[in-house]
Amino acid sequence: MEYEEMLARVGKMGRYQVYLSVLCIVGCSNAGIHLFNVVFTMGMPQHRCAVPGLQNDTYRIQSEAHARLVNATIPFDPAKGSYSKCTHYKTEVGRFNWETLNMTSLETQSCSRWVYSTDMFASSIVSELNLVCDRQIFISHANMVGMAGVMLVSMVTGTLSDRWGRKNLYILHNWIQLAASVAVVFVKSETSFLILRFVEVGSGMAAFMCLFGLVTELAAPSTRVVGSSVNLASWNFGVLLVILVAYFVREWKTLQLILTAPLLATGLTFPILIPESPKWLISRKRYSEAQAILQTIAKVNGKSLPAELDLARGSHRSSDSPGGIIRGLVLLFNSRVLTFRLIILAISWTVNAMVYYGVGLNMGFIIPGDVYLNFFITALMMLMLFPLAVWIMLRGIRNKLISFSMMLGGVSCLATIFPTLYNVPWVTTLLSCLGKLFLNVSFAVIWLYTAELLPTSARLSGVGFCNFFGRIGSMVAPYIAMLPTVVDGKIGQALPLIVFGACGLVSGALCL
Repeated sequence: MEYEEMLARVGKMGRYQVYLSVLCIVGCSNAGIHLFNVVFTMGMPQHRCAVPGLQNDTYRIQSEAHARLVNATIPFDPAKGSYSKCTHYKTEVGRFNWETLNMTSLETQSCSRWVYSTDMFASSIVSELNLVCDRQIFISHANMVGMAGVMLVSMVTGTLSDRWGRKNLYILHNWIQLAASVAVVFVKSETSFLILRFVEVGSGMAAFMCLFGLVTELAAPSTRVVGSSVNLASWNFGVLLVILVAYFVREWKTLQLILTAPLLATGLTFPILIPESPKWLISRKRYSEAQAILQTIAKVNGKSLPAELDLARGSHRSSDSPGGIIRGLVLLFNSRVLTFRLIILAISWTVNAMVYYGVGLNMGFIIPGDVYLNFFITALMMLMLFPLAVWIMLRGIRNKLISFSMMLGGVSCLATIFPTLYNVPWVTTLLSCLGKLFLNVSFAVIWLYTAELLPTSARLSGVGFCNFFGRIGSMVAPYIAMLPTVVDGKIGQALPLIVFGACGLVSGALCL
């Protein structure tokens, strides 16, 4: 009996598959939680240079004397309506007199101390490590390193899970991610944070891929679109959980530890609650274990299977091995049509990942307004739109869904230049959130769309190839988001969304 036939016999989408999908939502959401938690743990609070020599300086003005001292030592920018973040006037080093201040000149110099507002974030990694001014680029480095971790695990997880099993590798990466997430709260330097960020995000993506593969292999072919969509939606549940917790917990270390709690829960319970993939067990010739799992699924779904199954016919050789991947790529590039199709898909993956992570991870930098409200609205709307996206996918018009989503997202992002230039921030926020929403839809659908466009014999190779380019886009995205630190004025402020929008518009047109 072939494996696909066995899945149909045990129940295409019965109670057991629903049970496993619920567990998948919990388990896969951890990847989204620990990728997007930096929006708040690494949030950028309002800040300015500290008054030189004043040890008890605070961002909030304490008195009229304090205000005079700040005005006398820190340059004020009327256009921005704020004090300088990176320079102060050169002053005599020593004890200050609150009534008179002896200024040596009106020349400025870079400051070495800062004071931070606690209105938005009670504390963050930025305020703890002083990642501002010429050190602000470290924020982009941290996001890039996280995406590098995702790229690495995307290249090796398939092969490792074929060797060690989907469940075993998931549990291992769950505990690795838990350890890295807890260790983050003890960091004292940028280097240690970068290393832990690489492990935290990379292991989270590896766990997601293992659990995603496990659930997909337990779904009948006719239900895989719905099953895969539920798995991808779980990512957004994690993103929504981040904002719900972050809104009430503004201290970054406490927030980090609370968001780590689901990892502890899955690490303790999932070894008991989830099965190993029967397909993997069959491939390893562990037929008795595979049969026991299939019998359990059939029993829960109210189906019946023969007491003895001929599982040897369902065994397969993984095409996810290095040799299989290379053969698949050779097959794709030997065909002019498939090569052209693969290039278009690779561009789409690059743009989708670049915009999704570029806007999502840097929402506090490039979208005006309250980062908590903006993040909540986009996460909630994405969950609400997901059923519509699934319905459209089931009707077989995924190329139009991807194309129009990318173009609408691109136009929305490009249009932000006008309210930015004319200082209408609420319109900028609205258009930015709409752009992110449309591009999120296309990014969710492109996984299934890519698999459908490529021949079965080269499907894994093609998806892996496109995923690789997607990770390149996500690694470049944090630096595009920091363009306002290089280009001054309102054009610089609008530039990241202009770049993201233009790329989305062009890529969407190519998919038509």
